[in-house]
Amino acid sequence: MNWHDNVDFGIHYDIHANKNNTELGSKLTYDNLKQSLEIIKPDWIQCDCKGHAGYTSWPTEVGFPSPGIVKDALKIHSQVCHDLGIKLGMHYSGVFDIACLDAHPDWEVKDPEGNRWGKTILRSVCQNSPYYDEYMIPQLMEIIEKYDVDGFWVDGDGWSLMPCYCDRCREDFKAKYGIDAPTDRNDPNWHTFAWYHRKLFMANTKKVADAVHNKKPECLYISNWLYTYGAPLDEEPGTDYISGDLNPTFGQMSALLEGHFLTNRQRDWDLMTWGFSAGDANITRETKSILHLTQECALILSAGGACMIYDRPWENGLLNDWTCNDYGKISKFVKDRADISRHSNSVRQIGVIINPDDYFDDTKVLPNLLDLNIKQPFMRKGIGASQLLSENHYHFDIFTPSMIKGKLDDFQLIIINDQYRFDDEFIKNISEYVEKGGKVIISGLNAGRVFGDLLGVKDDSPLVQSEKMDENFNPVRSNTWFNVEVNDRMTGMFCPYSHVESTEAEVYKYVIKSNWKVDESAPFITFNKYGKGVAVGIYSEFFTNYQDTNFPQTRALFDEIMKKLSFDFIIKDFESPFYVFYNLREKDEKLIVNLVNTGSVSSSIDRPFMVEDIPSANVKFKIKIDKEPKNVELVPNSTNIAYEYSDGYLTVYVKDLYIMESVVIDL
Repeated sequence: MNWHDNVDFGIHYDIHANKNNTELGSKLTYDNLKQSLEIIKPDWIQCDCKGHAGYTSWPTEVGFPSPGIVKDALKIHSQVCHDLGIKLGMHYSGVFDIACLDAHPDWEVKDPEGNRWGKTILRSVCQNSPYYDEYMIPQLMEIIEKYDVDGFWVDGDGWSLMPCYCDRCREDFKAKYGIDAPTDRNDPNWHTFAWYHRKLFMANTKKVADAVHNKKPECLYISNWLYTYGAPLDEEPGTDYISGDLNPTFGQMSALLEGHFLTNRQRDWDLMTWGFSAGDANITRETKSILHLTQECALILSAGGACMIYDRPWENGLLNDWTCNDYGKISKFVKDRADISRHSNSVRQIGVIINPDDYFDDTKVLPNLLDLNIKQPFMRKGIGASQLLSENHYHFDIFTPSMIKGKLDDFQLIIINDQYRFDDEFIKNISEYVEKGGKVIISGLNAGRVFGDLLGVKDDSPLVQSEKMDENFNPVRSNTWFNVEVNDRMTGMFCPYSHVESTEAEVYKYVIKSNWKVDESAPFITFNKYGKGVAVGIYSEFFTNYQDTNFPQTRALFDEIMKKLSFDFIIKDFESPFYVFYNLREKDEKLIVNLVNTGSVSSSIDRPFMVEDIPSANVKFKIKIDKEPKNVELVPNSTNIAYEYSDGYLTVYVKDLYIMESVVIDL
């Protein structure tokens, strides 16, 4: 039995114990921990165990206990959680373990010169080293035996994976592939070398998971971010659910993007929002407000996931009184809505395609081989698409080509956003989908080159490769300012664009250069009738650009495209501020419209690093239903709704939407 299927809200806290600690667990008692958890009422917690420094906060006999351990806090957590019926997970740093690597330098990844990687703060375990068999697995077995824990949340894992040039890896790679390990990331064999390490990591992950399950079958095991949008590998046996901690500053962006992707995975999932923020300067930290955290949890919950909050306890083991009180209120918020949202299914309307091959090419600009940073191109294009769709009040899902294979006909629209490394089978499937009557929007610098026949354009220019990187692994961009007409106004774009020639397509918009002249050699948007369907081309990094600028007229331009395409979606005439998003779900013969108010009033004039207030909003929409529903209610605030049914549509009015409410329609 997978207990994660039955949880809704949890707390994760870690200390990342180190050699300089002096009072670990000194003030923690059974009674004060029990009192704190009774205030929060979590379904499960993830307790500090071993962080990136590699020192444990409990007296291990296998590894390196911190010299600052005064009291065994993990033993107290085990006693309290078992008595309260709370599942106990462990925060354990896997591939990133400084103390172990200092003691076993031969186990650490090596750069092409045979030295420890010097261009990054990451410390990474070589996947061919004895680390898993001689260190990690024995230590996890020790934890299960001593504390009877319920799960392991392995941090510092996939996102710390780095290529290794030690003798073990060089020899094994050459034996398997017959070539030397490439040191230049532009070498045609680079991706083979990168995948060699990813496959080793996946095999080691399964080996550790199997060891945990063999020791205690009901003890769950996950690797942080594995199978998320940030690491979109095809799911394999081994781990028990999917989890990841959101970007600490831009948690709303992370939650929006990941929720619309993870809801289509096979495993249950949760996302963890950070309880504090460092702002954009990343200088110091401050606890987020209840409103801020609740808003991020609402985006997770609206997509069907479970919610966690990451907090930092005191070194002495005590939890903060004020955060416990805050988290208790957020726990109630989540649980009041979880019965409706958890384990619901998305209603298919729009499918956004993410291409793992583009993702893995983007990893060429980073030292690690999995889990891209939120500011990397692959992440920004996904966030931009999610924002444009949500802010224009459209429901959507995100898929990889393998996840959506055989399901294209379930969708009225497919969006391919700023990506191009697709195989011939996928390109053929998309063309057949449009020919039968589907509609597609394809954007990017290579859209005309890869999908030219479908888009009705010609582009003979060379393929534009991924962004280059500087010596510090930061992407180097070459952007261009230009404008595009929309609603008798113009929106500014700051991104490259490609020149295509229309062969069959209708040119809908041209590039307007800085001298306010239309460049008729540069179509920006085209529409092409293809069979019974329509293919729209946008010949720039349109979605990535929106994530960078958030210009309102760019948002209006996208909606103009959508309205020209014309769809028969279940929900129409949605009226509310742009910051009200909805997620259309179904469960137990009920239609569910999860409404989330992402608006904010913040001390920042740039982005809402710290949400201090949320403006309420009124919402009105029509939803297509064959017959008058048995019942309509707003959960949990039942008094703020009015509705009427006429001519096959239910018109719904919601007053004073604050953070999240669910319109539940019993069919």
